[in-house]
This record gives sequence, C-alpha cells and structure tokens, in this order.
Amino acid sequence: MLIDSADFVEKGENSNMGDTVHRLLKLHRELLVYFIPTHHQNSFRLLLENLYTCIKVYTSTKLVDTEVYKVHCLKKTYHLLFNNFNNEENRRWIGISPTVHALLSHIWEVNQRNGDQGMGEWNEAG
Repeated sequence: MLIDSADFVEKGENSNMGDTVHRLLKLHRELLVYFIPTHHQNSFRLLLENLYTCIKVYTSTKLVDTEVYKVHCLKKTYHLLFNNFNNEENRRWIGISPTVHALLSHIWEVNQRNGDQGMGEWNEAG
C-alpha cells in the first residue's frame, strides 16, 4: 500500500512533498478547518496555508529567497500559531510537536545551507 510518494520530476501538483501532506494541507484543508471552533477557522485556515507553503518551498528544486522564506516560516507562521489560538481563559489550546517546531524554526536554514535552493529529491519524502 502506497502511503506517501515523491514526484522527482515535478510534474505532479505535490512537487516532492508527498501525496499525504499535499492532500491534507491543500486538497482537504477545508475539511480540517470544519472541525475547528468557528471563531478560529480563519486563523487555522491561514496556518494550514502557511505550513503548506513552508513545506512546498522546502521540497522544491528552485532557488529560494532565504530571508523572505525565513520571515514566512519562522515569524509569520510561528506568530500565527502562538497568538491566535487562545480559549476563553486566554490559554493556548493548540500545541506543536517537536517536529513542527523544527520545521518552522529551522527549515529555512536547511535551504540556506543548500545554496538558497529547495532540497528537491534530498528531502525526507525522497
């Protein structure tokens, strides 16, 4: 059974990101948003879009403006995650795993060390 696959020639919609992540963050985004409290849905939708962009750029084979990428992944997405999902007691109800933390905090560094280029077939999906 095929769970996830990479598209090394970039003919598919998923680049090299893997079908499962592509389906969840892009194709089925609204289904995920549906299960979030109504007053958080717009922020959650934006969070999923930002995560999708971070992963899509990381797995591409294109040159990346690392400073713009850093701001997008580290500052905009992290800020969205930690400042928009509080409950009535002003306590955050959404958390992140160490993997998501690493993704948002350090993924731009990997592309920078790769000559400001996406990882392409060298990413974990490949």
